[in-house]
Amino acid sequence: MIDAFAPPRRFTAVLRRFFADDAGAVTVDFVVITAAIVGLTIAVTASIASGADDLADAQARCMNRIAANMQNENLSFETKMTRMRNQCRNQ
Repeated sequence: MIDAFAPPRRFTAVLRRFFADDAGAVTVDFVVITAAIVGLTIAVTASIASGADDLADAQARCMNRIAANMQNENLSFETKMTRMRNQCRNQ
């Protein structure tokens, strides 16, 4: 007697071969690892960029102070440099 609900034997054999074949597994692993590396790179770049912006702003403020102090001609060069060094350190 033929069971109408049983899958054909040929189809079962094809499914067994499909699930036993692991030729594409390396490709899937490579894609997942590459996506993880790209994601981490984006995260690290974003965190470094914000810190670099803060540092650049601090340097710009220091350079503006230096420019303002250099125009004061009543002080000696050593005094100007000492004041500038102290101002930039205290930011």
